[in-house]
Amino acid sequence: MHPEDFIRVVKDGARLELADMKYGYPHKLYVHGIPNPLAGQECEVGTDHNDGKSTPILGKASASLFAKFYTRHFSDEGTDDAARAELNEAFRHVGFEFQLQAGTIRWAHLWDSRRENRQ
Repeated sequence: MHPEDFIRVVKDGARLELADMKYGYPHKLYVHGIPNPLAGQECEVGTDHNDGKSTPILGKASASLFAKFYTRHFSDEGTDDAARAELNEAFRHVGFEFQLQAGTIRWAHLWDSRRENRQ
């Protein structure tokens, strides 16, 4: 998910969930409740695999979608300070904030004033 899309869906009410910190830092957020523009329309909702053949399973599209946002996008080329401020507004929903210092992303728990953590 691109930073601009992430910011938009969070402003529109999407719910955020922090992924595990298996790499030692908050590397990924799950984004729930993104409105589906195809909601209610018939579409492929799965695939049935039988006897070496794949057959689409048709059904109605769900009302909302799910996505992932990787926090490394905070340092993407073209992401300016205003966009980083908006990203931090979203990250605060899950208790973190980020800073870009000399090309390195630093993060902190909102309840922790230290800025010693790096990705």
